[in-house]
Amino acid sequence: MRQLSVAGCLSDAFRVYRSLFVRSAQVAGAVYGALAALRIVHHLVSSWPAELLAVASFVLWIAGPAVVQGAIVELVGNVHDGRPPRPVGAVLRLGRDRALPLVGAELFYGLGVTFGLVLLIVPGLMIAARWSLLVPIIVLEERGLAEARDRSTRLVQEHTGTVLGIVLVAFALCGWPFVLSALFVHGFWTHTVVSFVASVLAAPFLAVVAAGIYYRLSERERPAVAP
Repeated sequence: MRQLSVAGCLSDAFRVYRSLFVRSAQVAGAVYGALAALRIVHHLVSSWPAELLAVASFVLWIAGPAVVQGAIVELVGNVHDGRPPRPVGAVLRLGRDRALPLVGAELFYGLGVTFGLVLLIVPGLMIAARWSLLVPIIVLEERGLAEARDRSTRLVQEHTGTVLGIVLVAFALCGWPFVLSALFVHGFWTHTVVSFVASVLAAPFLAVVAAGIYYRLSERERPAVAP
């Protein structure tokens, strides 16, 4: 049984991330590339097509990251079970088929953390840790959002501090390019390219981290087998 620690979990996450880098970059690139293309076309056109493209961009901006997270978690599950990683198209279809609960999880998690931080910092941090396994549970256990929330809370509850540390470090590692882009990159084209590259690199890593936490904690539930 692997020990749950910040260093150990992130070390394994980097190892899995490197092994799946090409496949995960293709998955994330397909989704974020479509989003970037919509933004570019919206930037170039005017009148009513621009309004339609704005709506399409907003929908993909909400759904795209959730689909990417679900697809990458499925790839990690393939590796964990000793199976060859599924083709890009297959994992994207799987993410698409589960888009509704995955988008619900994304919104539920984001709103819960935000309101928790606004009302009082500690509840927001606890939610950030205890609901961090929503996507792995939805994808790997095929549960609904409510069941995934309850199960994530149960798995993390006794390890809230450690999981929170892993989540915060992972977000810090992935978030700094977006912060620098927001502060120092102002041109549309440069900002679009930087955002695309940062998203393709960051989103898979966050999904790998969440899957790694899930497997460590779920393994602790299994009864020990006598030699």
